Amino acid sequence: DAHIQNKTAMTIEEGSTGIAVFNGSVLQDDGTASDQKITVKKNATGIYAENRNVDVKESMDITGESGVGIYVSQNTAANTVYNNSVITLSDSISTTDSRIGIYLTNSLGDNKNTGVIKIGKNNIGVYNKNSVFENSSSGKIEVLDISSSAENIGLYAIAKGTAADKFSISNLGTLDIRGLSNIGIYAEKDASGGNSEIKLTGGTINIASSNPAGNSYAIGVYSKGDGIVLDGLGTIKQTTGQTIGIYQTGKSILKGN
Repeated sequence: DAHIQNKTAMTIEEGSTGIAVFNGSVLQDDGTASDQKITVKKNATGIYAENRNVDVKESMDITGESGVGIYVSQNTAANTVYNNSVITLSDSISTTDSRIGIYLTNSLGDNKNTGVIKIGKNNIGVYNKNSVFENSSSGKIEVLDISSSAENIGLYAIAKGTAADKFSISNLGTLDIRGLSNIGIYAEKDASGGNSEIKLTGGTINIASSNPAGNSYAIGVYSKGDGIVLDGLGTIKQTTGQTIGIYQTGKSILKGN
């Protein structure tokens, strides 16, 4: 299998992919203290990996609408995907052209954020479809846009359609949720398949700013649908405003620490 180590800064132009790996692994690191940044423009992807290992140690700026930093598909339990960098998502005009830091689909390997994901307006930090993801103890996901029109999500998980569809999310690190209508973890599942899980024990979710009069609330965890197990509460700090720690609809299960 081939191994790709990229040591230089890159700008990924509209509709392009910077690095695509189908047979081997990719390391984004020049081995020095300098930062060899990847800049991702409109409808572009920084790194695409299918059933392969990814280790990102240089920063990524997602500046173009519908841009994706790291896209991972069909990874098995033997694969690893680590973000050890700072991923910054610039503001999007609306949620229809959201920028995404890490996109996982049908990826069951060791997928982790040990770095920082900074989420601008109307974006998603991590999109998890039928996959496994962990925000590790050193990982930080920041949803800090405080404008009234922003709709930001730190971790988005979805499992729908077939009996095999399910996801797993673990937060051992920190989610900072600021601003109106922003959500730390949003999870959605239908009645098919086995239980999906959200593990909160050991992590911290900080929530601030809401506007009850305008029916706008910052939410730590929003669980929608059937068969989602919220395992542990971790530490949920509601620092200002009338915020919501955990909001559930459907037939889900909430376990204490």
